[in-house]
Amino acid sequence: MRISKSKFVKLISIKEHECKALEEYLEEKALEGWMLEDIICGFLIFKKNKPQKCKFAVDIFTDNNKDEYIEYCEAGGWKYLFQHDKFLIFYTEDKIITPIQTDEEIVLKKVRKSILRSLLYNIFLIGLMISNLFTGEKNGYGFFSEISDNGALLVMASLIIIIIGAVIDTVKDGLWYFKSNRAFKLNENINYPSLKSLKVKNVCFSMYMCILGLMIINLFGDIGSNKGHIFLAVFVVMCAVCISRIINILLKKYKKASKVLAVLICVVAIFISTNIIVSGRDMINYVRNESQTPIMSISDFIDMKTKTEYLYFDSSKSFLASSYTYSYEGYYSGTEAVDKVGSEVYFDYEICKSKYKWIIDKTFETYLKRYKHFEYEEVQDDNWGALTVYKSDKLNGGYLLKYKDRVISVTGSIDFSKKNIKLIKEKCINW
Repeated sequence: MRISKSKFVKLISIKEHECKALEEYLEEKALEGWMLEDIICGFLIFKKNKPQKCKFAVDIFTDNNKDEYIEYCEAGGWKYLFQHDKFLIFYTEDKIITPIQTDEEIVLKKVRKSILRSLLYNIFLIGLMISNLFTGEKNGYGFFSEISDNGALLVMASLIIIIIGAVIDTVKDGLWYFKSNRAFKLNENINYPSLKSLKVKNVCFSMYMCILGLMIINLFGDIGSNKGHIFLAVFVVMCAVCISRIINILLKKYKKASKVLAVLICVVAIFISTNIIVSGRDMINYVRNESQTPIMSISDFIDMKTKTEYLYFDSSKSFLASSYTYSYEGYYSGTEAVDKVGSEVYFDYEICKSKYKWIIDKTFETYLKRYKHFEYEEVQDDNWGALTVYKSDKLNGGYLLKYKDRVISVTGSIDFSKKNIKLIKEKCINW
């Protein structure tokens, strides 16, 4: 990214076995007239310079006598630029010069030690993330529990993309770790990651950083309030741009074909994003509005006055589904019969509606997992007119119902008589 006439910035992530690829990249930029000036927080800072053919050396240095080492390298014709973390960066304009490191065994030992630490850390982190996702899914709080919230969809999709990327990166590093050791023992050439591989990796890394920014704004920022559908649309476009750039890198020899394919991917992404934005314009994302009246309340079944402090209801809509939730958990007020005062009363229902059958099926499975403490059992009950009916006799009872286009969960301290069932069915089906 060019920030001025004389400054160029590039976000990059580099590991120890990618030093040769970084050297090639720096040589490529020097030929274009950009000389590396500094590395700050993962950003390569280039300054405008005359195009020149340079040779770079990125050396891993972990000893204490840095000054002596730099003097030794400069005596050999290398010019010291600066140090970033454990990397010392040199360059020279000499076409014929002795490499800084001539002992392959020393270099490989340093690199493999660092890669092993990175592998163990990544495996632990990936295992932790996957474990959390599976635990949530197992308990009914996974992907389909928030299918009607575009903001939640963004978070879930982002986590999945990041996990897949981390798995691919870890597998590649693991394969290199074992192959490099085998090649060294057999006295064969060690294949380090290429410049093309580094470029592809850093396109993905840039996308991860953008995704992380979107997630933070969506989860914590006031800017992201009720804008989940917009962030999700931006997420889709970002993924398309990332894929397009990767295609251009991998198919550099076939410029016309790669450009056509990249444009096609971006057009499809824009179409999907437009659909997400249009469907999410009237979305209500967990916004409680006490001026509204719930579509059905406990007062429809029990003669009592409700209190707002015991009441909660919300609705949300994504491009895949919409949902409505009502919950009242309180006590009879003093205006009712004396024997009822102080008695606990509750009424909860949840509706998830979608035109996609697979979402209805998965949402129903999620409800069964989430409310397993109710010990639901499948029954035949024609009063509901549902495709599938599950009933619970625990905690005053309740039902899980699956229809063609919606899933309904209803529980409460009410009488599930035929009359009340008819009312519940009418209100929930008409929503």
